[in-house]
Order: sequence, then structure tokens, then C-alpha cells
Amino acid sequence: SKSQRLVEESFLTLPKSMFTTFRCAFGDCAALDGTPLLEHILAVSVFWSYVYTGFLFVVIIGVFNVVSAIFVESSLASAAHLQKEKQRAKLENMELWSHNVMVILTALHKALVDDDQQGLDLDLVQNGSWMPGHIDNIATRTFPRPLLDRVIAEDTTVTNALTKLNIEQEDYKNLSDILDPDNSGSISVIELVDGLQRLRGDFRRSDIITVDLMVRSLQERIEKMLQIFEARMR
Repeated sequence: SKSQRLVEESFLTLPKSMFTTFRCAFGDCAALDGTPLLEHILAVSVFWSYVYTGFLFVVIIGVFNVVSAIFVESSLASAAHLQKEKQRAKLENMELWSHNVMVILTALHKALVDDDQQGLDLDLVQNGSWMPGHIDNIATRTFPRPLLDRVIAEDTTVTNALTKLNIEQEDYKNLSDILDPDNSGSISVIELVDGLQRLRGDFRRSDIITVDLMVRSLQERIEKMLQIFEARMR
């Protein structure tokens, strides 16, 4: 019959069979006359039509999807690794760190001067004529918490510097609270620099462990103080 002849022509030899299977796997499953090959296989043998259909289903849905999933997973893993390496290089760039911290300190210094308050004395540092004692003096200078909030809200150079330092934008609103751990109402330059250094980059598991150990240590000290206090009261 015509259907048998077309099926035999498509699967006459092993190379032809492989080529026909390859074509059908990619959607071009037609006989030599352009008619659907599966219809001719069904006319010749129902059993082999089911076998052939099942084979195509396994190849297209099973194998191809597995290969695609492996490729996508490898691509995503490679992209994540490159992004992590890029971020690590950015965090280790001391020139980038010092430049952006200086931008923030300069904006705070200008805001203090505009409010008729004592600035941070950054002139010598900017001119390159500073001394070690001068740096220690700047590190102990303080500024009010509302000043930092105002500078972040009004000065785009400060927000750009924070972004370049890999500090999350969600932390901007609470930055003055974060950098004032003793809740004194003012922030020193050393607290600002140390806090910004700790806020950089992604969240790390070691951060939680450090806080947990500090809380445990503080708890032990309080318990010892209570024991001493109770002993003296007796």
C-alpha cells in the first residue's frame, strides 16, 4: 500500500531511520510526499505507531527537557559565581571604599558648616598634609543623628556613594539608628566608618553567630553581677 511504501522509504536504512527520528523530534514529522508520517505508521501497524509515539514523547519531553534543565542550571550557577566574584572584588577595592567614605564625610562636614556647627576638619586630609594625630582627632568627632538622615535624603552624592559601597537601599532610612548603637543621639566618625564597613555586601551567617555569642557573653556577665549583688545583700 501507499502508506507501507512511505513508511519503508522513511525507515529503509539505519541512517534514514535516525534522520527521520531526528526530524520528528524537532516537529518535521512528514513523509516524502508531505503528509504526516504518523498517519502512515498507524495505517501500517497500530502497535508500532504507539511504540514510535512513545519513543518521541520520551525523547522530546524527557531527554530534551533534562538536557535543557542541566544547561539552564549550569548557566545560572556560572552567572551567580561570576556575580559573586565581581562583588568580592568590589568589596576588596580599598580605593573605592576610601573614596566613597570620603564623599560621605565631606557631605556631613558641609552640612555641619552650613548649620553653623564645628565641621570635621577634613581640609588637611583632602590636601594631603595630614598627620596621624589629626586622623585620630577626626575619628572622635561626632555629629547629630538627624544630620545624617537629612544628608541621605537631600544629597544624591551620598546615596550614590552608599550604593557603590554595596549598602542596601532599604537600610537608608534606619542608617542613623544602626550607626548609633548606644542610642546617644550622636554618631562619631569612627562609628560611621565601622558601621558602613559591616553593612557592606550580602548578609552572612557569621553575622548572626557573632551577635548570638555577644548576647550570650553579655548574659553571663549580667548573671555574675546579679550573683555578686545578691551575695553582698545577704
